[in-house]
Amino acid sequence: MPSQSVIDFMNVYGSAISLLVGVLAIWLSIMFYRSAKNTEIKNTEILAELKQNISTLNSINNSLLSKAMQHMADSQTQITKEAFNMVNLSAKENVK
Repeated sequence: MPSQSVIDFMNVYGSAISLLVGVLAIWLSIMFYRSAKNTEIKNTEILAELKQNISTLNSINNSLLSKAMQHMADSQTQITKEAFNMVNLSAKENVK
């Protein structure tokens, strides 16, 4: 059976190891917190850039869509005028 001094040494040694593990856990939690905070800051910066890019793309898209719609409307008007002129010419030829 181990003597009392060996048991006392094991208790002290176990307590010291427990304290070291506790300190290590606290240190790691602080490091993880700092790392997460840095990641959050970087993500916030990236999000701001994305919002700016999305805004720019929206304005470009709206401009292109507006131009395309105007072009289609102009084309439809031109086609209608040409069709009307053809009908008028045909009607004039039938009258003669």
